[in-house]
Amino acid sequence: MTRLIIAVCAAALLLPAGAAPSFDCAKASGPIESAICKSAALSAADRKLADTYNGALAKVSEPGRAILRDGQRQWLAYVHVLCWKPEQEQSVEDCLKDLYADRQERLDKAVTIAGGVTFVRAAIYKARKEKKEDANDISYKPFSTLDAAYPEIGAPKSKADAQFNAAMAGIAVDETKTFNDGGSDFTFDYDTVTVTGRLISVDTTTGFYGHGAAHPNSSQRMVHWLRAEGRLMKAEDLFAANTGWLKFLRAFCFAKVKDGGFVDKPEALNDMVKNPERWVFARKGLKVRFNPYEVASYAEGPQEVTVPWTALKPYLVKNPPVKF
Repeated sequence: MTRLIIAVCAAALLLPAGAAPSFDCAKASGPIESAICKSAALSAADRKLADTYNGALAKVSEPGRAILRDGQRQWLAYVHVLCWKPEQEQSVEDCLKDLYADRQERLDKAVTIAGGVTFVRAAIYKARKEKKEDANDISYKPFSTLDAAYPEIGAPKSKADAQFNAAMAGIAVDETKTFNDGGSDFTFDYDTVTVTGRLISVDTTTGFYGHGAAHPNSSQRMVHWLRAEGRLMKAEDLFAANTGWLKFLRAFCFAKVKDGGFVDKPEALNDMVKNPERWVFARKGLKVRFNPYEVASYAEGPQEVTVPWTALKPYLVKNPPVKF
């Protein structure tokens, strides 16, 4: 298994020059390596992935390399589970094509720098075989899958940095913990990482598809990490006590989302609007997010309300951790 992707390139006898994968096709074994060696497109994808992976390793020190190596090993095992006996009506080649494309997209942004901090894309890959006795169920799929990615600081320089890494790993596990129940596919990924002097903010998305469901579902979660304190941000870090900020915030948001028909009074938004996981700090104001089905139908998608900083100014602490 480990020859795939990581092995040193040698002559690929079954392919035209320049199309060799990252391993020696003369030593290929099993349906996966054989499929790669027979396909110029898959061989090129394998070579590109190997080059991208090695390039990412070269950008970081040993702690970051360990994160990348662990993710790559998990992905290799994942590929061998899903593509050795691929899902119904899918060939080995098509299975590999899809997984290589997904992994390439991840590795293209495996190492990023924000605010002078180097982040490495950590990964969790799992594939669970479903029970054979469920094969006649219309919703049956041979595997449940988990494909998660989250940022870690590549070379932690403090206890707080290490705590951030542990917190992100814990959030990824927590967001996808019901994967172990089976019968579903989970994804967890992040879009942007923003770093200021006091705060690391990570924009994450969790995807869930229960086999047989009419459509997948998703939810967004902001992770705001106070760097010096080594902890997640709380509402009181932004809003001053005894100012009536919660009443104002829920009333403002209710006025914007009430037409969706899912909430009938401002108090119904209480737990949502006061949660920093819903907050996006933008130049024009504080964006408060609502996931599908919370304030409007699935067809209308997630909703977002922007509350201007000028309107929030009377409710803020004297030295908020947010720049605006």
